[in-house]
Amino acid sequence: MDNRRLILVVALGFVFILLWQAWTKDQQHAMQAAATQAQSMPTSAIPEQTLNLPNALPIAATPNTPVAANTVASAPQIAVRTDVLSLKINPQGGVIDTADLLSYPQEQDKAEPVNLLSDSNGFVYVAQSGLLGSKGSPAPDHYAEFQSAQTEYQLQPGQNELRIPLTWEKDGIKITKWFIVKRGDYAIKVEYQIDNTSNQPWQASQYRQLTRLGTTPGTQLVHTYTGGVYAGDIPGSKDRLAYEKVTFEDMAKTNLNKALSNGWVAIIEHYFMSAWVPANPQQVNNFYTLVSAKNNQTL
Repeated sequence: MDNRRLILVVALGFVFILLWQAWTKDQQHAMQAAATQAQSMPTSAIPEQTLNLPNALPIAATPNTPVAANTVASAPQIAVRTDVLSLKINPQGGVIDTADLLSYPQEQDKAEPVNLLSDSNGFVYVAQSGLLGSKGSPAPDHYAEFQSAQTEYQLQPGQNELRIPLTWEKDGIKITKWFIVKRGDYAIKVEYQIDNTSNQPWQASQYRQLTRLGTTPGTQLVHTYTGGVYAGDIPGSKDRLAYEKVTFEDMAKTNLNKALSNGWVAIIEHYFMSAWVPANPQQVNNFYTLVSAKNNQTL
């Protein structure tokens, strides 16, 4: 095998799982909560830049070395629209920082859709992913600057799939980060294509995480569980953790660190949740939590 040109595709799914029970009868309650929230939210938000990189990946030889993080992404966000999703992807890191669920209105008889992911007005709830290279293997984390040929992608009539490529290059390593969305589907598939034209072997680990800061607008009076959840099989055992809660208070006290296969990790709020679901159920993944210096909570 020619190691000078190595193509590696790693697929994983970012899945929006919809919880819709009793939505209609709670709309009036949610509207009252939204009115209360609107008066207490900060007027501006500065994106979190304190590094929240995992440092316990199997082949990442350099643990959490400080990296220069840009304060603001220089390129415009990439807008993606299907029949059921409206997304914005930040080219800094390829972070999904806006996700609207077009089939689900925030209020009855109004067109404004439910906003699941957001980074505005002091509230942060985003989906981050990246690669951590072993020593001598450059790789883009979720602070790296990617390039995109377009700033808008929209699913056209008769078209069933959109593929959005973001590219990053360094020292003979070209990495294309693909976001793939399909008609009628709330899953966002993420793939990495690695093209190694250097004369050195390349090795890295991928990570996927959900990061949150603040209270979801309009939910203070909605008394349902908001926090992390994970599930998975314990390697070498027949036991399965079917549905384990990890609250934001838990995250602030102790970092989660569990090796599991055939699992997923999610953040639940009210009727909806977002989840990272690895594509290979047999692979053992490290499930972790982090809390940054600015109190961003990462799962």
